[in-house]
Amino acid sequence: MSRLDDLLLYAGAAKKVIALVSRDKRLLRLELTLPPAFTTWRLAVRDAALVNQWLAPGD
Repeated sequence: MSRLDDLLLYAGAAKKVIALVSRDKRLLRLELTLPPAFTTWRLAVRDAALVNQWLAPGD
């Protein structure tokens, strides 16, 4: 794993994981408790004319 962002992908539904980290010729064992998953937010446009006006103010 090269990015911490990938941790939840590998952890799956687990609430706790143990990370083995190699640093300065030492192997560290870190016990981690994972936070609950975030909710995905979706945005919707109510007035497309206002959005178009905002995106292209010079027209």
